[in-house]
Amino acid sequence: MTVSHLPERKDKDCLNCGTTVAGRYCQKCGQENVEPKESFWHLVIHFFNDFTHFDGKFFSTLKQLLLRPGFLTTEYVRGRRAAYLNPIRMFLFVSFIVFLVLFSIPSKRPSTNNIVAERDTLEHIEDTAARQQVTDSEADSSEKVLLATTRGIKISRNRALIDGKDSTYASYVARQESLPKHERDNFVRKWLIKKILAFTDYSRKNPDNIGEDILFRFKHSLPQMFFVSLPMFAFVLYVLYIRRRRAYYYVSHGIFSIHFYCAAYMIFLIFSLVGWAAGMVVGMQFIATIVVLIYLYIAMLKFYKQGWFKTVLKYFVLGFFMSVFLSFLTLGFLINSLPMIQGGH
Repeated sequence: MTVSHLPERKDKDCLNCGTTVAGRYCQKCGQENVEPKESFWHLVIHFFNDFTHFDGKFFSTLKQLLLRPGFLTTEYVRGRRAAYLNPIRMFLFVSFIVFLVLFSIPSKRPSTNNIVAERDTLEHIEDTAARQQVTDSEADSSEKVLLATTRGIKISRNRALIDGKDSTYASYVARQESLPKHERDNFVRKWLIKKILAFTDYSRKNPDNIGEDILFRFKHSLPQMFFVSLPMFAFVLYVLYIRRRRAYYYVSHGIFSIHFYCAAYMIFLIFSLVGWAAGMVVGMQFIATIVVLIYLYIAMLKFYKQGWFKTVLKYFVLGFFMSVFLSFLTLGFLINSLPMIQGGH
């Protein structure tokens, strides 16, 4: 326990809970019975003490996390927690650092000048191709018919999706607001149609960088997506080991999941930085994926203490269900990443 170095209060009533204090610390709530007025210097010292204490625990915990899969969760479940960083604090801190660093790596998103230049070039190419197509007497008419038919099918599908009543985001919103509440679209359909129409409006105005924009938005939604997937990861583990529920509660699986996610984040961060420095990010991230999968198997083997055959079976079942769940989750977040007109982009 860190001492604040502030003078002790003469009054012995705890300012936090009102209990009569026998010493410097309240025996009921643990608050230090010191004068509440602090100077700026005291705040600086307090921050430095907390940071160095956190810093020491973080690196010792990280070492055990990466080099001994399943060990930290075993220690936590046994009640040996004082020497290691709290799993929740570890997860929040690691998530913040990892995604901050990964998002700080220069992206290949084109600048506005490049977009304008590329647009002019594409327009010139398209105009040239159009003139050539018109003047070419040997053009195959069947291909033109097929192209027109294909475009007609796509337009028909889009109109069928939105009932052929709206062509812009603004018109759909206006029509929905004009309808009685019982005739308006439900939440899911309303959300989907708004996304499609807004995406159509946006892509019409920004035809050159729409793909880059979607990927940029989706990339920045990854922290939320993985955070949502964590409880499901723990739930699948709970079901897989339900016959041992007296030994492993849902919280135990949750702590295991948090430790695994922290390890996976750090592994991807390390390999991504190495790949970025060496100019082979994709290759290093592929290796990181293999390392994470091996790490998960070893962690399950060490923590749940079952034979290798049962662990392999549960490992693949866990992978199957999480792959399905992440597929739907990715689709939802990808749709949500479609640019919207309102609120900027």
